[in-house]
Amino acid sequence: MRKWLIALVFLVACDDGGDGGGPYVTRDDDFPGVAEPAENFAAWFAAAPYGREACDRVLRPLGRRRELRLFVHPQAADVATYTTALQRWYRRLGVEFESRHAPTEVSLEWVMNDDVDALQRHLRERFPTVDFEAATFEGTPEEFEAVLREAFSFTLGPLIDFAAAYGDQGEDVTNVVLLPRLALGEGDDALQSDGRVVLGLGISPVLMRVLSETPDAPDAEFWQYLPLAPRFTPMVFVNAGALRRLTTVVSPVLVDLLMAHELGHTLGLPHRDAVGNLMKPGFESEADVRCEIGLDPDQVDRVARTLGETETEAQSLRVARGAGHWNRLRAHLTGEDGGRPLWAP
Repeated sequence: MRKWLIALVFLVACDDGGDGGGPYVTRDDDFPGVAEPAENFAAWFAAAPYGREACDRVLRPLGRRRELRLFVHPQAADVATYTTALQRWYRRLGVEFESRHAPTEVSLEWVMNDDVDALQRHLRERFPTVDFEAATFEGTPEEFEAVLREAFSFTLGPLIDFAAAYGDQGEDVTNVVLLPRLALGEGDDALQSDGRVVLGLGISPVLMRVLSETPDAPDAEFWQYLPLAPRFTPMVFVNAGALRRLTTVVSPVLVDLLMAHELGHTLGLPHRDAVGNLMKPGFESEADVRCEIGLDPDQVDRVARTLGETETEAQSLRVARGAGHWNRLRAHLTGEDGGRPLWAP
């Protein structure tokens, strides 16, 4: 069964990104440019209602605002397609979006290196004494953490570089990055296969704090060994290429749900595997794409708290080393995981 994956990915704060091909991102000295009145970009957020009572019903009138900084690859898509989709869904919570800067053009085409063979070669070169096919890791906890850190530095190198270049805009702004694809190996035929296509990624300091307080959450299990950057601008990465192809065979509502889901991550919402919940990890079929999909009351509370905070302090997740982490890395390198992305929860 085809599954369109909405992935939750965490930022790795590493001094040494390895030799995975970076740097992938450079920042223009003029960023973000001269601020303009929000009214100049109001058309990007002029979303009409769905026209169905179940979809337009207000969950709670929060009365909050959020500024977006937009980044677009030339091959991605029209900005308004995604900003209006985001606004259309979040009007149900009384959340309004705005922008004060013209979009920043980026040359970045993808943010995840899914070349397992290249990762395997890289890790073997960096750790020649490690047997990556062994049932257990033979080494010290520090060596084990170094291996996992290096694996993510390689696979998420572009994302790490983007965060370093554009992650200093404050936590009351969200960077929205529209790209033609999210994974290096994703081709035009990706949607015709039975594999998973990652449609979006969302990360933020407040999400890190929420997960650090619930370390047994499924999303946190594989990521909690990593030292995370204490502060960075919330970020959403969007697979505009795949979404453009999917909406022709599924529904334009898919864009609304994807944008709302990823923005939800940046507002502190982990995945919740429940039917009809916006934060469900992925879409199994066209039947999952419904505009009336919503949030539970406690999730709305979390959104309200995040949007009402002027400052947050992210906490590093506690290190928890165990056989499960090693088994997952080994399964990824040997192909036993059936091609499941290393970064996917």
